[in-house]
Amino acid sequence: MKWGITGKGVPPAKPGGLGYDGPDLPKGSWPAKIKRMEITRIQSTSSGNQGKPRIRILLEVQTANLKGKEEFHGCPVWDGLNIIDSSQGFVNTFLHALTDGSQRARNAIESVFWDEDKGPDYRRVENKRGEKEEHIIKIGRVAINSPNGETMVQITTRPGVDNNGNYRPEITGYYPYQTQTLKAVEAEEDSDEPEDDMLEDEEEYEEDEEDYDDEEEEEDISEEQDVKETAKSGSRRKPPF
Repeated sequence: MKWGITGKGVPPAKPGGLGYDGPDLPKGSWPAKIKRMEITRIQSTSSGNQGKPRIRILLEVQTANLKGKEEFHGCPVWDGLNIIDSSQGFVNTFLHALTDGSQRARNAIESVFWDEDKGPDYRRVENKRGEKEEHIIKIGRVAINSPNGETMVQITTRPGVDNNGNYRPEITGYYPYQTQTLKAVEAEEDSDEPEDDMLEDEEEYEEDEEDYDDEEEEEDISEEQDVKETAKSGSRRKPPF
């Protein structure tokens, strides 16, 4: 069999690369786009939280116009938020990063996300493998549009490893994406003080990095079905939490 091309000598693709072939993301502060927020379930059986909701998050570093950091543009960073009692503070830190940082905006997005009847808006998506996925598309007035999101946040990261010992960047903080806050975030990262990071208990950690299809089809939700769901929940669509 003749392939017509040769891959001899081409470096192996990095785990979770998603087309990114740049260097490993070092410790630092990065503007990042929230690409995906997929609602899944906790798989771990060790903590007693198996089956509870988890939000799998994929962010992409956006540094094309940052001098000295251009080579990291497009680097994928995976994270996850467990929707359990011990993780409520971590979830709220992420939610606050979607706002302008004001107390009013923080209170508003918390009220929407934690609303027992409605919560965030979501849609069901069918990927190329025929599997159904549930993606968050909006939290109050904040558009997420997973799995093709564009909403920006500022993240801080440090080097880590995945379950197979491969390098992966770990998120240590979320901040609102505002130019006036970036200097403060970067100054915090340059300090030698111990990190007050966003990493949850190790027993709750699950690997979020995985392959996925870029092209997915949104499931059609008929008007009749929407009316039935509204009648059941008292809201347009109740989140699957």
